[in-house]
Parts: sequence; structure tokens; C-alpha cells
Amino acid sequence: MTIRIFPFAAIMAASAVFPATLAMAEDKKPPAVTQAAPGIKREILQKFDVPGTNYETVIMRVTFDANMDIPRHTHPGPEGSYVLEGDVTYMIDGQGPETRSAGGSITLPGNAIHAAKVGSKGVVLLGSYILEKGKPFMTKVEAPSEAPKP
Repeated sequence: MTIRIFPFAAIMAASAVFPATLAMAEDKKPPAVTQAAPGIKREILQKFDVPGTNYETVIMRVTFDANMDIPRHTHPGPEGSYVLEGDVTYMIDGQGPETRSAGGSITLPGNAIHAAKVGSKGVVLLGSYILEKGKPFMTKVEAPSEAPKP
């Protein structure tokens, strides 16, 4: 006599997982979309604390209009960005320009001063930021002043 456990086990597993899946679907909220500045749209996809620290991780989709100049700024923690669409050229203080196109990525250390130039078709980034709680997401940095000419 053969005992068929698989169908019974599959039904039990599905009954255990299905309610949890429904609960997760009910808890899902639409992402927060903000117009950060003219030409920039941020859509927060996920936000969570880094355990045992004073940091939080923010994952967002960021859309920039075509040909935008993004001024020099910093973030209070490391940034990793993946280019979903378009292209962008980063200007990181102390380094040469670095262009990234769809499928490319860049990682910046916390507080790295950087600027960017968006390509002619705009750019969409998937950004991951580890931010110190209570600090602003971004701080603008003035361009260095030129030395007075004699």
C-alpha cells in the first residue's frame, strides 16, 4: 500500500502561505511619490532601519528630466544607483567624469561631493541610500570660489 503524502503536504503548505500572502497584499501601500524639485521625481519604494545603528536604508526610483544639471551636493551616507533608463554623467570631486547608461551603476561613499549631467533622453535611477537618521537626504554644496585674479 502506497501512502500519498505529497498532495496533502502541498495543500497544507498552500493553506499556511496563502493567508500570509493576503495579509502582505493588504498591507502594501502605494509608493510615496514626491516632486523633489522641478524636473526631479522621487518615488520611495522601501524604507527600513539598519538594525543596531542610527541609520536607515531608503530605496527609491528617481526620475530626472532630459539635459538637467544636478548641482553639487552630498548625502549623509553611502549611495548606490543603478540606471534603469537613459544616461547620466557624474562629476565627483577629485575624480574625472563618469558616464553611466541603462544597465550601469555607481557607488558613492557617504558625504561624497558630486554633481551630475543628465543625458538628452532623461534618466531613471534605482537608488539605494543608507542615511543617518535626522539628517537631510541631500545637502547642496556651493561651487568652490575662484581665486581672485591679479
